[in-house]
Amino acid sequence: MAQVQGVLQPYVEVGAREELLDTLYAIGLLTAPIWIRLPKIGIKNKQVSWTERGIQPVRMGLVGASASATLWSSSTTVTIHVSNPTALKIGDILRFDLEASYTVGTERVRITGISTSILTVTRGAAGAAETTLASRTCVRVGSALLSGGDAFSANATLRTKPSTYTQTVENTILVAGDAESETVVGGNLVTQELAWGLKEHAADLERILIGGDAAAGSATTGRLTDGLLAVIASEIASASGNILNHITLGKFLQGIYDNGGSPNLLACGSTAWRCFGEMVGSNRAINKMNSVGTFGMRPSKCAMQFGDQLVVLDPQMTGMLSSSIFALDTTKIRVGMKRKTRVENLAKNGDYVKKQILTEFAVIVANEGAHGHMKGITKSA
Repeated sequence: MAQVQGVLQPYVEVGAREELLDTLYAIGLLTAPIWIRLPKIGIKNKQVSWTERGIQPVRMGLVGASASATLWSSSTTVTIHVSNPTALKIGDILRFDLEASYTVGTERVRITGISTSILTVTRGAAGAAETTLASRTCVRVGSALLSGGDAFSANATLRTKPSTYTQTVENTILVAGDAESETVVGGNLVTQELAWGLKEHAADLERILIGGDAAAGSATTGRLTDGLLAVIASEIASASGNILNHITLGKFLQGIYDNGGSPNLLACGSTAWRCFGEMVGSNRAINKMNSVGTFGMRPSKCAMQFGDQLVVLDPQMTGMLSSSIFALDTTKIRVGMKRKTRVENLAKNGDYVKKQILTEFAVIVANEGAHGHMKGITKSA
């Protein structure tokens, strides 16, 4: 049985296959830091669907005339325009805060109608009357059903069911037939090539997890699964002035938190990793919890405004992603395993050893808003 001496433990043999998931974990901690750390679940189908569990934001901007003019009148019923009407429903209670001066709106209004981005509201639900909406932010306070009243049928909506496909990833090892008898550091040539093949396999899994884009495939093309760049849409931020500091990072994490996420894993490209280390070294607002005194190559745990964060350097985040940070809530993203990582002994017709490393998986994101992507980080402050 193949074994990489001094590096890998013996595999669990299953017929002609050898299970490698635990072995891949040992190799991939640095090579594939996100893929390795995400929870794994078993799946049976090549197309996977699930119920979206996102939380609608409670704040939204006013648009058009509503954002700049004095629209309130003595009329009891008025209309206003908002940027995200899908987050609201009939019967909701709203207020209008002046966030620039940290002023909470005094008047509460009740939504009685919704048409595209236009709300019809009844004034005077509670509080002192406002005189203007200019520069205000609309805040959903909650719903208020009349005691004994019927449910608002217009508010009943089915949750969306996102879906993706599994992707089969493979790396093939081919060495001369006498390689098993040739001793090298770490074993023989077969085990050495297998170790390198597993490292390449882990890197491929990580790149797909980050940059994949789902496709059904065909009789001549393989299926593709979604990656983080494809699924994260709600919380994408560009570092202001390309600068990373605890304030901009805190606001970024707050947006995720407001969507129902509790990010606990920050994966950094090399440039963002350097900037994060500089920020931690110069800022007392972030408490580094590692026992070592420097922010080195190994994963570091930091106590931040929205909980403890495991910060990792991801070598597969290259190019423009070297200046990015992915903030992930690992309770709301899974790797669905249809076929666990394994090595197959392939048929041969010559004097060589031929093995195939194979994994079939899908990325399952229960709430895309629970994760975020900050990009464009080139310096710290």
